[in-house]
Amino acid sequence: MGSYILFIFGAFEDHDDLEFFCLEHFTKVSESGIKFVIESGGNCVIIFDSEKDRKDLIKDVKETLAIEHIKFYLMFEKDKVFFAELPESLSNFIFKPAEASEDDDTPIKIKITYLDTNYDLDEILDKIQVSGIESLTEGEKKFLDEFGK
Repeated sequence: MGSYILFIFGAFEDHDDLEFFCLEHFTKVSESGIKFVIESGGNCVIIFDSEKDRKDLIKDVKETLAIEHIKFYLMFEKDKVFFAELPESLSNFIFKPAEASEDDDTPIKIKITYLDTNYDLDEILDKIQVSGIESLTEGEKKFLDEFGK
């Protein structure tokens, strides 16, 4: 079974429409239920588990999210630590929608880096406190650099 986080950026009429979508339509994707948070601007985050293989899961997500109210979405495996660099056009679309062009259908590439999950932030900070930042390994330094972004 895999655990996933799905970010949906949409244009739903109101909170109730988005909640209805999550509770009634998303069951095709996740048989075991979902947790979700709805943001006031018509966006939401859905956390769910699925026993489907990757190919079937992606097919079901695409079919379920192929409605006019959803502008775009991002889905990640929950147990991976990652960061994503958003291109300026996507960042503007999310954070400055009044400035974004809705006519632009150019595909957007997002650079995603999965971080090594063998590191623990508290342990690294304790190590710095005891031995100084020079005592960190290259992997620990990279983890801190990426964690702060």
